[in-house]
Amino acid sequence: MEAPTIELVRDVITTSKSDAFVGSMIEEAALIAGTCQAVVDAPAPKQSAIVRWIACHLISLNNSGTLSQQSIGDASESYVAAQAAFGKGLSSTSYGQRAILLEPELSKVGRPSPVFVVL
Repeated sequence: MEAPTIELVRDVITTSKSDAFVGSMIEEAALIAGTCQAVVDAPAPKQSAIVRWIACHLISLNNSGTLSQQSIGDASESYVAAQAAFGKGLSSTSYGQRAILLEPELSKVGRPSPVFVVL
């Protein structure tokens, strides 16, 4: 699986996470992308782009969260954890949505297959 460099991922997403963390997210993204046969069969540049967007998706889920409330008096901030949206798969972030645009089959990755029971 073709993978982007840490620098290419950092060009897309701003994070205070270390290079080691970003590198591990790239490795995990490549594993996720590798579960989709359409990505495995894709040309190397497309694979690299998909892995980059999935890595950014994973990093965004691990960032501190989204600011949901801010006060000026007595300086208070509240955040909503990004992990709460993880159950929606890649479609839960704009980065994951970009990966899906490059390969629509990715919308099925990580989602359980429907089970039909005949009574």
